[in-house]
Parts: sequence; structure tokens; C-alpha cells
Amino acid sequence: MKTEIIHIANNIKKLRKKMNLSQKDLAFLLKLESNSTVSGYESGKWYPPLDHVIILSKLFNVGIEDLILKKL
Repeated sequence: MKTEIIHIANNIKKLRKKMNLSQKDLAFLLKLESNSTVSGYESGKWYPPLDHVIILSKLFNVGIEDLILKKL
């Protein structure tokens, strides 16, 4: 499971930067009060809940499985 967290963490960070979004921007899109949660997702400290994975998948235009399991 840890490998999957690392892939999603790196993928979120890489895809966010590719879209020129700040952590604050992404936090807003996920309806979070703080960008510290996005930071936690990107560092692998926390695993995003399913509703956030779905939103991220749509936002980044990648499949859920790819977002979680593949090194993009």
C-alpha cells in the first residue's frame, strides 16, 4: 500500500504543477479550508479520500487507477 501512496502523492504534485496550480488553488478546488491537506497528500502523509481522488482524476484528466497506481 505504501508504494501506491507514493505514486498518488507524486502524481498529484506533478499534475498540479503541470496545470500551473498552487497548493492553495488545488485546496480551493477540493473545497478544503487549508492547503496543508494538499501538502499532506503530496508528501504521502495522508491518502486522499475517494471523493477527492475522483475530483483529482477528473481535474487532471487521468483514470483513477492511473492516478493511484502508475508513475505518471
